[in-house]
Amino acid sequence: MAQILFDFFNETHTEWLKSFCAYFRLNEEEVASYFNGVNPDELTPGKLTQDLNMNLTDYDSNNLSIICRHMTTASEADKQSYINRGILDLRRMLQEKTPLSDFIKTYGITVNVDNREMFINQQAYPITSYGEPCEFCFKGRKTPCNAYFKCEPRKDMEHLGLKLYKYGATVEFFIHATIDEMERYSSIRKCPEVLQTLDQIVSGINGFSTSAYKMSYDWMRVNNECYILEFPVQLSNMETYAPIDYDRAWYEIDDCLEQSGYNYDDYYERLIPQNVFDNMVFLRWFISIYFYDSEVLGSLLPDRGIEPDEIGIIGLNNNKSGLVNCIE
Repeated sequence: MAQILFDFFNETHTEWLKSFCAYFRLNEEEVASYFNGVNPDELTPGKLTQDLNMNLTDYDSNNLSIICRHMTTASEADKQSYINRGILDLRRMLQEKTPLSDFIKTYGITVNVDNREMFINQQAYPITSYGEPCEFCFKGRKTPCNAYFKCEPRKDMEHLGLKLYKYGATVEFFIHATIDEMERYSSIRKCPEVLQTLDQIVSGINGFSTSAYKMSYDWMRVNNECYILEFPVQLSNMETYAPIDYDRAWYEIDDCLEQSGYNYDDYYERLIPQNVFDNMVFLRWFISIYFYDSEVLGSLLPDRGIEPDEIGIIGLNNNKSGLVNCIE
């Protein structure tokens, strides 16, 4: 099957519908009529698969790609890093020689993600995660924190551990959003999110209750150009179905999976192919975008990046009047 490409930024509803019908091998006129008559407030992936008689096992998520956007800031010189190396995950951005790792190194900071260590002026600190015991006291106390009390440096370090280990240090992106929505998302319009986390850790270890965010503000002064990186991602390379409580989540999606021939035992024993979950989540995204023009975010699977030849770089005008193509 030919690769089907969805572009929720640059194409219209008509083109989205055409791509939808091509991927799911449906009649375009019939689906258009169905979409025109259905109440979107009642539309779910389960209802959609039942009404259109779709078996999600039949569609290979390797054959569906989506144009995605990643917002970042960089100097004109550092922009070359994306041209040469592409988009790296946070693990590689911190651990390898990159504009980010070079920048924090000037403040005496290095991060060894693999060994779960952060160095501040050559002093090693463990990168902790939620639920782990305090074997090292950030405050130098004889008795470290317990489960009911944690010092501020430990809490800040847990934020870093959360990004790197629980969430896999993955590359995040927008599947659909306006420029304004992208700019309002966290600090990415001004500086990398992780810089604010590192600022908080350093301030806490140095005994300050609040951070001056020195690295973050210094980054803004030097890396004052905002860029949008645009690239295609295969659905099979995205994080899709990852509920907090896997077992109980069955009751929220059982109608969709049963339509495709699966029961609770298949789900509980994790026998359902990944492409079924990929397709189910894509239907949820499609409903949100097609009917509600909603902001939708996604991320790559862990340990994956975007190759440089797949990236188009778009500059965001400082006066916010529009976008300027930097590299085709």
